[in-house]
Amino acid sequence: MEVIAFASYPTRLRKLTNRTRAIHMAEEGADFLDVFAFFREQGYGDDESYSNASRVFRGSTPDGLPFTKDLSYLKGFIMIYNYIQLAVRKGRLEHIPLLFCGKTTLEDMRTLRQLVDEGMVVPPKYLPQQFQDLNALSAWMCFSNFLNHLSLDRIEADYANIL
Repeated sequence: MEVIAFASYPTRLRKLTNRTRAIHMAEEGADFLDVFAFFREQGYGDDESYSNASRVFRGSTPDGLPFTKDLSYLKGFIMIYNYIQLAVRKGRLEHIPLLFCGKTTLEDMRTLRQLVDEGMVVPPKYLPQQFQDLNALSAWMCFSNFLNHLSLDRIEADYANIL
């Protein structure tokens, strides 16, 4: 939500990305000290590096494999983002508010839509502000999709003399 609401900022996204990278390191066999050193290399101080490394290994198994929610959060964000992108692409904007009907999964969306169509479920009355104007959300998602298809190598070449 913080990304879609433009409430995030580069250092926050960098922190989330570094956590995901640290989880991958742990999955590949890195121990606590390796992950701590990774965060130090990224410019974090000792206290924050320790806190971030602890977060990766919080609740870990005896052999040190990570047990973390951060990876689930990122996976969930990507899945919801893709769902919204697909709903926009297929012209099914009315499906998007159903994400706020309560505790549901993406696999429930088709059934939930059918129940709404049959009058057995009422669509959510209250939506987060960024989801109240589905046309604006649709425009933002279309533009985001367009930007994702730009070639950064080509942009770098085009801007080589000015950046």
